[in-house]
Amino acid sequence: VQSKHLPAQPPAMAEELPVSSVGGRGINPGAWVKRAAAAPDEEEIPEDWGWPADAFSLEELLQHVRQATGPPAPHDQVDPHAFERGQWYKVPDAGETCHVYVHNFTKDITAEQPKNFLDLTDADRKKLGVFVKELPDVLRRIHDSKRRIPLVYGSEAVCDVLRNFAVYSAGWQLLDTSKLKRLNPKVLEESRQAIVAAMKHGKMLCVYLGDHICDFADKVCVSKNRDTFPVALFQHGGLTADSVKERLYRPEDKESGQCVVRNGFAVHLLVAYDGGLELSSARQSELQQIPGLDDMEEVRCHCEEDRLRLVREKAGAA
Repeated sequence: VQSKHLPAQPPAMAEELPVSSVGGRGINPGAWVKRAAAAPDEEEIPEDWGWPADAFSLEELLQHVRQATGPPAPHDQVDPHAFERGQWYKVPDAGETCHVYVHNFTKDITAEQPKNFLDLTDADRKKLGVFVKELPDVLRRIHDSKRRIPLVYGSEAVCDVLRNFAVYSAGWQLLDTSKLKRLNPKVLEESRQAIVAAMKHGKMLCVYLGDHICDFADKVCVSKNRDTFPVALFQHGGLTADSVKERLYRPEDKESGQCVVRNGFAVHLLVAYDGGLELSSARQSELQQIPGLDDMEEVRCHCEEDRLRLVREKAGAA
């Protein structure tokens, strides 16, 4: 599948994240994303350097920069080991007038680009796509303005974040279609309940496709299942048609006899990469089993773990 309609990159990419976006209305992946594992050939940091055991998070570093009172340090006042190990982030300064570089172990702040700072190219940024924290706003714009269903691609780490967010966020609802691999009345009814719950409460329905995409076109969205898993799920606005709602809603779902759909209801699909930050040819072939695929808007999404992995790959190739 070719990414024909990728949205413009938002400003909040991980290596150049605006201070104002941290702690905002978007997804906070900090509680769910594991710290990226060290590369197998990465040397341990000597204890006599006095560095902490773990690197500071991006949020902690941004807070540190925001609270800084003095000017950025010249390189001769920075821990010299910071030019050998660790990671530098390029972030807005405290006044958000220019950028500075902050080290993820020493918290040193400098205005001059360090020699071991690895910047990402435009091609890298395109490969990573939208930062996960900014995804909800991107999904809403695609749904409301472009009137398309977003098809989100992400690593397993991103999928973990979004599945958890869909479970615990008041504004999202999870529909895990990986359970449909064993098609039976129970899983179909659970799917119907998730769809109706999102519609009734005006939620964003996250349709997770799992590590094996079902044959929705020929096996799931068939005539006998239209009361539980209609093909209209894969059509923008398809579920709000009266004929579809009447089949989906049960008497206990209705309010004063009406099939209510509250404002805010929207649908997006979530697919996991199966080859680094790419889809294998087999996974791309599986995508063809999704009805209405050509009318969807493709969105690549990444988390901090993905960015760090890409930076390490670039460092290893340098």
